[in-house]
Amino acid sequence: MKKLVCDVCGSDSLTKIDGMLVCKACGAKHTIEEAKKQALSSKSAKTSEPILVDISALMSPDFKNDYAEIKSVIIKGEGAIPDEAFKDFKKLKSVTIQPGITVIGNSAFFGCKSLQSVVIPNTVTTISAYAFRRCFSLESIELPKSVRLIERSAFRQCKSLKEITFPKRITKIKQSSFMDCISLEKVTIPGMAKYIGVCAFSGCSSLKEISLPDSIKKISKNAFDGCKSLESINIPRLIDIIPPDAFHECESLKTISIPENVTYIGSGSFSGCLSLETVSLPDKSISIGDYAFLNCRALKEVGISHDDYSDFASLSYELEDYDDEYVEAKDYYSPSTIYTYAFCDCSNLKTVTVPSGVTAIKDDAFFGCSSLEEITIPKTLKSIGNLKRYCRKLIKQ
Repeated sequence: MKKLVCDVCGSDSLTKIDGMLVCKACGAKHTIEEAKKQALSSKSAKTSEPILVDISALMSPDFKNDYAEIKSVIIKGEGAIPDEAFKDFKKLKSVTIQPGITVIGNSAFFGCKSLQSVVIPNTVTTISAYAFRRCFSLESIELPKSVRLIERSAFRQCKSLKEITFPKRITKIKQSSFMDCISLEKVTIPGMAKYIGVCAFSGCSSLKEISLPDSIKKISKNAFDGCKSLESINIPRLIDIIPPDAFHECESLKTISIPENVTYIGSGSFSGCLSLETVSLPDKSISIGDYAFLNCRALKEVGISHDDYSDFASLSYELEDYDDEYVEAKDYYSPSTIYTYAFCDCSNLKTVTVPSGVTAIKDDAFFGCSSLEEITIPKTLKSIGNLKRYCRKLIKQ
């Protein structure tokens, strides 16, 4: 920041008297507002040279007017970068945050569409909501180990971001955190993570690789909706509900194995998975919601998983107070039921083995399954819908 000097004589010997800054050399008086404007002026403000800014100056109402054209900034101080501090600084390309900063405020860099480089120190613990949303040119960012919380939509619509590795202390991937990051190819989630929020990776159409640790307890609705390049994903063993549209239109997904703890597969959860060929279900009581596998036209077999989950059979845990919306399916769906249109238009589906414990199959559950030849039902089944009405090749029931 530029040092304050007297506009009359150029002396930097100023003192505050009765709310005015008075020059000791010539006696000239300056208002506080004049001093603020001088503090915010800089010859480098409209050049590519980095400027050094204290976070206290970011709170000035004149800051955005005087620094709107900067391309590079170094931020110093202690505490939080204020909310919307650099919002819509369209020419800003480089940000270096010095140690001492602990929080990146809400929408701090929202809309910095030219931003390419961000250096975050090991003192930052929180990246607030919308902090880097719509930073279209940001290709990579290294998150230090100190970061414990990434709030909702923090990196939403960072269209050039290719890879993200979360710090080990992250336990929640919040709502829409990386939604519509269309270039994101690889995500590494730490072993302490427990929760993936609503639309967390929705619209990440280039995402090919993501590994979910066994610590994950909850996946929220639309979490991976529209991840068109995702070929495989492991569903962690602690998951008990696959919520609505969780993997909707994962068009490259080829196979899925449902863990033993799952009691409900939500409405539309795998709908539009055009490459899905096999589904393995646990041999136990389970409900499959309406449209769960709608239009999975490559699906040929729905079978029973024989994975050993004995180590998890008696495992229990308490739900944490998650702040994203999460609907408990059991409040709306009857247990042990395959619902209407669950496998609608799976036109290549040939064989189905219904898990033990299922008690009802609703009308039109297999609507449009024109290739279905064999369905094996358990002794627990008490009611069965109009299977033969639309499954013309069904020969065994």
